[in-house]
Amino acid sequence: MWGFQQSFQWWMPFFGMGMMLFMIAIVGLVVWGISRFTTDRTDRLDTGETSTGILEKRLARGEISSEQFQELQDLLRVSDGKA
Repeated sequence: MWGFQQSFQWWMPFFGMGMMLFMIAIVGLVVWGISRFTTDRTDRLDTGETSTGILEKRLARGEISSEQFQELQDLLRVSDGKA
């Protein structure tokens, strides 16, 4: 009888915080799942584009000159070990 109290217990705040953290985790998982399945799959997949193809596109758009294209292409060959 002496050990039983019907008033505030010392563990009650921890129970409340645990429930709050549990609910935050559930909501976070739901949001993550929805965002994972609604994003465009092509954003997550490798496009398979080669470095030379990217350089050719940049040259075609006028972002780099033909001299820069040759220099960058030579650098790529050296880094790939093809030179």
